[in-house]
Amino acid sequence: MRKELFILGIFFLFSCSATRKMQSNSNITDVFLVQGGKSLKIGRNDQKVIAKAPFSLQFYGKRYTEAVPNAILVAALMDQSVFDKVTVGAPKESLANFGPATGLAGMTTGYEALFINDYGHHYLYYKDEQSHRLKIIKEEGENLKFDFDITKFFIYDDFYAIEKSPISTIYLVIFIDRNSDGIMDAGELTKLTLKLK
Repeated sequence: MRKELFILGIFFLFSCSATRKMQSNSNITDVFLVQGGKSLKIGRNDQKVIAKAPFSLQFYGKRYTEAVPNAILVAALMDQSVFDKVTVGAPKESLANFGPATGLAGMTTGYEALFINDYGHHYLYYKDEQSHRLKIIKEEGENLKFDFDITKFFIYDDFYAIEKSPISTIYLVIFIDRNSDGIMDAGELTKLTLKLK
């Protein structure tokens, strides 16, 4: 009987350790690009080449409340010179797309396209089932893993299926202000050059 309890105890400790390791592989500051069932982790200043096909961005954040309006800001740019000026430690308003009153209007259930422009940003949040611009794909305590599906682009005042996009490079700036100080701190800012082939 003691031997079985000892083996059971060892098994329990091993499984707890393995679970902790699995959970630590995913950090709340990680951002992912998903296309065709394949998930790519995005570095802080990264470049990815993907097919001209629908894709999604995934990131961790917290639920939006009136007291703490947690949101993820995503700007999609065509101008590399503007993108290159975005730096860790700068106030979010240093990027004109993140300035006052630059949140792009969206439906209460999301955006119908990725708006690529030099004047605004996607204001992504999840409040509840009736009011959200992201979908929840995983809950880890108060941290939620969100998915932002992108099935078409809005460029030059018109909608395009991604497959028929007139551009081949998009510069994405993703800002998640985890400490609500308005500064693009390390771990809060992700820059992605997206090459469409």
